[in-house]
Amino acid sequence: MVCSNWYSVSKQTVPRKSGCPWLMLFPDEGDYVLHNPHEDMVYRRRGIDCSGSRFLASCGKWLLMLDSRSRLYIIHVFSGNRIDLSPLESVLSNDSALKRMVDRDKEFEFESTDGSYYSLLYADEIKGRLWVDEESKEVALVWYFDAPACFVCLYKKGNAHYDLIPITYGVPRKLTGLCGLVLWGYRLYILTTRRVVRVIDFSGQQGFEELTRSYTSPTFSHLGYNCYSSLVVTTAGEFLLVTITTSESSERAFRIYYKDPNAEPETKCPISLS
Repeated sequence: MVCSNWYSVSKQTVPRKSGCPWLMLFPDEGDYVLHNPHEDMVYRRRGIDCSGSRFLASCGKWLLMLDSRSRLYIIHVFSGNRIDLSPLESVLSNDSALKRMVDRDKEFEFESTDGSYYSLLYADEIKGRLWVDEESKEVALVWYFDAPACFVCLYKKGNAHYDLIPITYGVPRKLTGLCGLVLWGYRLYILTTRRVVRVIDFSGQQGFEELTRSYTSPTFSHLGYNCYSSLVVTTAGEFLLVTITTSESSERAFRIYYKDPNAEPETKCPISLS
């Protein structure tokens, strides 16, 4: 069965010919090396110290980095222009707080204000996503402790804080957990452990809005099958759920689920390729 929208969706996901990805290396001395496979050229960027920093995410010519003191910053690959972000503990939440351990740059405490839960987290577990619009200069990013994740933090240009999205506590059971996420502009898609896709919009002036429909139902693999899922977003900003199912007899099925924004509730358009 092939979805009627398959051709238009596939055209949106084909990478542009001019968008050849570059390889980036971070030698120990702090400078970094860029390799353009299309031209087979190597460039060394000097005078831009990234020593002790860890790469988290990239978007276009910008990188999201975490330095040796667990501070986030964004840096332009070619110009070296750097934007320092607010401390990680600048989390805005009504019922929980993130605190940096005294004299320990890589250890944090996450606890609820009523003391119902507590976690000890480490900076080495931090992961992130970055989105930058080169024309409008808009910036958005998310970061979280993958330990596994119990919350995700949102940032948009102009904010001095991070908005906290609960992943484990204070959300319906089918919306708990994080198996994957995609950031597109000021919209975040989260794949939960029950393979429900949460949709978070933070384009407003303050906070964020949960757009996940109440009628969203989880999808499970058949008994005796292993299923692996991933989220992707087209160049038009529409998300796809990609699944690979493997049976005990080693049969594999590759499926793409596309949610038509104009369809009736519960209507899905599956593209099935076995």
